[in-house]
Amino acid sequence: MRELAAADSEQLADDLVLLVNGVYVTATVLGHQGPARRAGELARGLVRAACDESGQS
Repeated sequence: MRELAAADSEQLADDLVLLVNGVYVTATVLGHQGPARRAGELARGLVRAACDESGQS
């Protein structure tokens, strides 16, 4: 595993909390095979975007 630095780590944390909370609700209502199945892909995208903004890749 490599170490990355986000341009705004607090913003990234807030974004990930919103994603996780949305996944909980969506999975409860629509099941794990619904839109919630993309949670990992979305989280990776948020982290990638936050680190790209800080000049990390």
